[in-house]
Amino acid sequence: MNALTQPRTLKYAPLSWARHLPACGYLTTPIPVPNPAFLDHFNHLPTDDYAPHAQRQRRFSQYKGMWNNAAWQAELLPCLPFVQYNTGNPMIEGIERHFEPINPACRVDSYINNVLSTIGADKEQPYHLDVHQYRVYATREMDGLAVPEGRHQDGQECVAILVFKRHAIEGAELSLFDLETGNPFHTTIIEENQMIFFDDRIMTHDATRIQLAGKSDKGFRDYMVMNINPWNTRRYGARADRPILG
Repeated sequence: MNALTQPRTLKYAPLSWARHLPACGYLTTPIPVPNPAFLDHFNHLPTDDYAPHAQRQRRFSQYKGMWNNAAWQAELLPCLPFVQYNTGNPMIEGIERHFEPINPACRVDSYINNVLSTIGADKEQPYHLDVHQYRVYATREMDGLAVPEGRHQDGQECVAILVFKRHAIEGAELSLFDLETGNPFHTTIIEENQMIFFDDRIMTHDATRIQLAGKSDKGFRDYMVMNINPWNTRRYGARADRPILG
């Protein structure tokens, strides 16, 4: 783990709804250890046909997160194509991508509760969450690409990356870059049962290749990415500033 320079003066005001996010704009913290049934869902992911060279498998669902007395509840939303805007990367900008939904038996809701609780999300408002379930794998013939589009933003307010399993691999080193200068200010490998949460408005991110390690013929990284916006300012559809209906 290598902490570099801290970000310059922020272009945007700190997120008022994420009370526990430090001024630097990112937070790394442990997450609950998943049970075997949760991990098994990663063995049944379809291939990401939009990145055939990446050796990536993927599912995608959207949720509405709402505080309910003692915990954050996750309401599954209708299955829609995934669209990104304001990413700074034409490879993914404005393209509708259709993915199979996350299996309802995969208890994503418990990790949504964990993420929103950890960052101190405002309990007085709901949130919109894009949740991506990934396995990126490496073989002796080819490395895996967790970020085939290269350095970019997700076009959201915040991003959480939760890593559940790293098997027979090395690499997947994440770097965060100052949005205006392009300089890296934090580089790290997200370990198993660990999360990084960051303010997507003020930085770009990228990750190195996933490479096979040891004597195995195949290695992989199982993880989820959550894009989070307050419900009233959620971004989806033909324009980045147009909320989805409902």
